[in-house]
Amino acid sequence: MYERDDVKKHVSAIPTYEVEALQFAAKMIGKIIKRRQDLGWTQSQLAKKTGIKQSNISRFEAAETIPRVDTLLTITFALGMKVDLGFEDQKYTII
Repeated sequence: MYERDDVKKHVSAIPTYEVEALQFAAKMIGKIIKRRQDLGWTQSQLAKKTGIKQSNISRFEAAETIPRVDTLLTITFALGMKVDLGFEDQKYTII
């Protein structure tokens, strides 16, 4: 079992860019899940609409994996979402 100080030490050792990437991924996943649920779709329905295996969508939504950009675009297109990766000033946006 890890102590709180051990966890803090390991977390603080993560480079800033990795922390930002994880935060971006978490925000992206949250928006995709919310949109899917707002549409009343199951993961299986999204899988059928995208041609992506339901198990891959499940792993993505559980934050076990991050999809490639082409997979992300396929998912967001099916959900009627727009993805905007703005690289100016290191800002990341998903709409």
